[in-house]
Amino acid sequence: MPLGLCAAGALMVYLEQTQHVGLRNISTLGRIDEAKFVWMDPFTLRNLEVFQAASGREGVSLVETIDRCSSPMGARLLRNWLAMPVLDRKELDHRYDIVQFFVDHPDSLAQVQEELGKLGDLDRILGRVANGKALPREVLQLSRGLAQLGPLRENCAGQGCDALDKLMRGLVGCEKIYKEIVNTLDPEPAAQIGKGPVIAEGVNEDLDELRGLSGSGKDYLSTTTFSATISKSATPSRTRFPRNGSASRPWSMRSATSPRS
Repeated sequence: MPLGLCAAGALMVYLEQTQHVGLRNISTLGRIDEAKFVWMDPFTLRNLEVFQAASGREGVSLVETIDRCSSPMGARLLRNWLAMPVLDRKELDHRYDIVQFFVDHPDSLAQVQEELGKLGDLDRILGRVANGKALPREVLQLSRGLAQLGPLRENCAGQGCDALDKLMRGLVGCEKIYKEIVNTLDPEPAAQIGKGPVIAEGVNEDLDELRGLSGSGKDYLSTTTFSATISKSATPSRTRFPRNGSASRPWSMRSATSPRS
């Protein structure tokens, strides 16, 4: 175990020094217990045709035969289960109970498959969010996926399957995050920041003003010039007198030395 901790620490230092993006997306490090899984080498996996058929393109592998997952996350989880089959009898019984429930209830299966299909690839989107690299449309897809968690939990919980109820208890809703994204993000955001609207109108007054100026700059300049012209013409002009001759002046001042008439 100490050697494993040293290797994990060296790996974290290497990632921090080479990637320069932070390690916020890595929350925990866990050790894979060899006693809990069936370990198969690449030679065994190839002979069993788990991921690749021996006959090439004409053949069909095991994963291609049973993969009917509705989301990319489910497809990756299935491949992990096939690569490392679990030995825990209790865990296997829970999986079989859930499978049997959906086999006996095809209507619930169809509804759950539809909801899972709308989740998208939340794993990868959350990874990009943790690294600060998520695009606006990916954040929008995140909100759509979070919106399916509530209906998914309602449709699966309390159906008489203890294993499914236990699984749904670990599904925590994210209503607050979902509402924050919906209220902040534009309904049809641009593909990238700077290529179009991203933040919805009404979220920030200063942003709305700047957005209006960017779209109607000529009108703003025309209005500003017209207002300045009106202000200048409305200012009263001062009376100017000629420098030479006092005949045209309405009044004249006599000097102290000039003789009186």
